[in-house]
Amino acid sequence: MKKSAFFYKTVLIVTVISSMFLSSCNKDEIVQFTSPNDIVGFVSLRDEFGNVLADQSGMKVTITNVSPAVDAFTDTNGKYLLSNIKGGTYNLSYLKKGFGEFKKLSISHLGGNVPSSLGNQNLWETAKTIVTDITATVGIDNSITISGKSSPVQPNGTSSSQQRRLRLFFGKNTGVTYLNYDATFNQLLIPAPAIGSNGDWSIKLSVANFSPLKSGDNIKITAYGISPLENAYTDINTNKVIYSGVNQTKSNEVSVALP
Repeated sequence: MKKSAFFYKTVLIVTVISSMFLSSCNKDEIVQFTSPNDIVGFVSLRDEFGNVLADQSGMKVTITNVSPAVDAFTDTNGKYLLSNIKGGTYNLSYLKKGFGEFKKLSISHLGGNVPSSLGNQNLWETAKTIVTDITATVGIDNSITISGKSSPVQPNGTSSSQQRRLRLFFGKNTGVTYLNYDATFNQLLIPAPAIGSNGDWSIKLSVANFSPLKSGDNIKITAYGISPLENAYTDINTNKVIYSGVNQTKSNEVSVALP
């Protein structure tokens, strides 16, 4: 049986419209519903050496990019529930005294009939380690040796998992902090000292370790005690890693010219 010209025109129109619709939809796009549902998750709170705390309550979890802000507190098992949240992309702040402020950014929540589960987030106490008296010297081999002291002093024979740690931060301008820096170096294990030691530590670096800072730059150096996990996240505005596991007490700041 012959198909009418009307039939073929109809098929062509439907095909064109379907193609236009499909091409307008990015396969990576996520459809978000305006009808609300819950955001649920857990935290696993640990001390500064990673031991799980018996009481997981009191962590305040806040959606910060809505007005007014929406928040909830964890229960004794670490569970939190943000109720009746419309579909959207949200930034979450995790805050409790002794833990600093950790953030999860650009969380996609669909809404609709299915709640969003954010799983479990490990968060360690901020370090009790305080770093003081740092110095920086340039060697004849153009290496840079950074030294200092730390407290509290670890007992002789402390296991590596319980050793205190620090992180160094570098910048071109005065006032380097863990929030405002140009470069940082991997966390340093403070060696378990001999009996009678006062928490001394030292590390030798090359100019390459200060990248993107370079030879000829007059740089500033500071240090913080930090927990092994570091509670780090990337700030979406500055693209800078924020180490929220630091002890808020920063060391003195020293200057050195990179050879």
